[in-house]
Amino acid sequence: MNTIKIYKDKVVLELSKDELGVLSNALNEVCNGIEVWEFDTRMGIKIENARTMLDSLATIYRKFDQIAFDDTDEF
Repeated sequence: MNTIKIYKDKVVLELSKDELGVLSNALNEVCNGIEVWEFDTRMGIKIENARTMLDSLATIYRKFDQIAFDDTDEF
């Protein structure tokens, strides 16, 4: 993982497919392993927002398999 840029309210990261998978899997475990009533307190985010993030990560992860990369490894 590499930090590309840090802004006041966001960070731009470069992740490998494996790193993205680890983050997605960890968030999946959190979303499905913590009781809903305590989720906001323990995680600092509403479970609905965490599930939206999880869906976004999963969509990005699936794109790795759908894209035929050229020599630049960019899409």
